[in-house]
Amino acid sequence: MLQSLFSAHPDLEETALQGDEPIFIKNLENVQGDERDFILFSIGYGPDEDGKVSMNFGPLNRDGGWRRLNVAVTRARYEMRVFSSLKGDQIDLNRTSSTGVEGLKAF
Repeated sequence: MLQSLFSAHPDLEETALQGDEPIFIKNLENVQGDERDFILFSIGYGPDEDGKVSMNFGPLNRDGGWRRLNVAVTRARYEMRVFSSLKGDQIDLNRTSSTGVEGLKAF
C-alpha cells in the first residue's frame, strides 16, 4: 500500500525516505538497532472466523522470543502507537509456556 501511495505521489516518497528519519517497515526479526521518534507498531495476529485465537505467535513462541518483543517495543524514542485486532485477554497463557507470548499479553 505504501508503494502504491509513493507511485501516485513521488514527492511524498522523497520526503518519507530522504528525511532525517526515513520511514521503515520491518518485521519483528529485523528491527534490531533501528530507532525512531515515533513508531507505529502493528500486531498481525487475531481471532479466526470462529473467534478462536491460535497461540502460535511465530518468533515470540521460540526460545528468547521475549527478547525480540522487548527490542521491538523499545524502538520508539518518544511515542508508540499500537494497532491490533487482538486484545490481551484473548491470549490464553494456559495454552502456551512461551515467555514471549506472556510478554505480548502483558504488553
